[in-house]
Amino acid sequence: MKKKYGLLLLLPLILSSCWWGMKRDPKPSYPIAGKKWQEVKLWIYHKTYHGLIFNDTTYHRSAFDTLDYIQFFNTGTVQTGSHYYYSLHAGLYNGDPAHPYFSETRGFMPWRSLYLVAPTGFTADTVYYNGRDSLRIHSFQRNVNEYYDEMDAYYTR
Repeated sequence: MKKKYGLLLLLPLILSSCWWGMKRDPKPSYPIAGKKWQEVKLWIYHKTYHGLIFNDTTYHRSAFDTLDYIQFFNTGTVQTGSHYYYSLHAGLYNGDPAHPYFSETRGFMPWRSLYLVAPTGFTADTVYYNGRDSLRIHSFQRNVNEYYDEMDAYYTR
């Protein structure tokens, strides 16, 4: 009888040690998180609902500096920065020339093998990660006319 009570007293101790010994990771770990990704190319264009691309502009590596970046965090947030607003018209930007830098923090979430950055019904930013040292972010915004405003930004670590 004493052995049964002794085992009953040890059971909670054994179960609690197993529970505390379990490996728990309260935060997710994203392979794209950590170091800043440097922007190296940007392609901005209009695309009709039928797939025709027109009025496009491409900015190459020489157009970017250290203020043009994106950084993902394991908290599910992403911070983007740019030294000015890039438009479809090469050499032109919108904003105050005295203070051209802007930075923004938004959320992102994994979706299938991709990541979505702050998706809404009218805009979406989709991150295509190659599993190594580069990624592409495709953005679109539905325009009230008969086309989309689209953009492909390329980054490297």
